[in-house]
Parts: sequence; structure tokens; C-alpha cells
Amino acid sequence: MSVGALAGPALLLLATPALAAAPAIAAASVPDAAAYRAITPSMADKTVLLSGRDLTVDQVVQVARYGAKVSLSAEARQRSADAYGLLLEAAAEGVSVYWFNRGSGSGRRSRIRSTCWPRIC
Repeated sequence: MSVGALAGPALLLLATPALAAAPAIAAASVPDAAAYRAITPSMADKTVLLSGRDLTVDQVVQVARYGAKVSLSAEARQRSADAYGLLLEAAAEGVSVYWFNRGSGSGRRSRIRSTCWPRIC
């Protein structure tokens, strides 16, 4: 049987054990305050360059545990600017964009930004 064939109560019954265990799992994963260890900023002079294509686990650890700085490559900045431009263009044309100019979930039909964007008006 496919997941698509499951509906309503049948799907809810399958999900219930996992949902019931979620609070216990979350409580078990919360660290004790006494076990907290602040980062050691031994790499505060290092900068990890983010390109959006080749981030390694070691680089994440350098930032998260040792305080390395983060910078975006020129290409990553351009992709980000291009994506933002598409959002603004969509807003100008009245296209619904989830979590940008429309709500989420049951509010997806609700307009959350109806003002004119400064760059496009």
C-alpha cells in the first residue's frame, strides 16, 4: 500500500507512535546546564568561505566550535541577489510565494505582505 493510499485516521495512527515519543526524545537530547561548554575561539582569525557548493564538516566545526568567521564568495552573493530579485519580481507580478508574500500552512491563502516593495515600485 502506498502512503498516498493512506488517508485521515489511518495515516494518523501510523504517525501517532512517533509523535508520542517526540517529547521523550526531545527531553533526552536537552543537555544539562552543567555540561555546557562555551566555544574556544581559537580560530577567530580564520574565515571559512561559503560558496554554496563545497562546505565540509570540518569547516562547520571550525565555525561552531572554534569561532571561525564566515564569508560568502562573490558567486554565492550573486546567486543570493538573483534569488532575492526573483522574489521581488514575483511580488510585483502578484505571484504567490510561500512564506514571502503568503502565509504558511492553513494561512497559505492569506497575503502577508501587500505593500509595494521599494526596489520595484
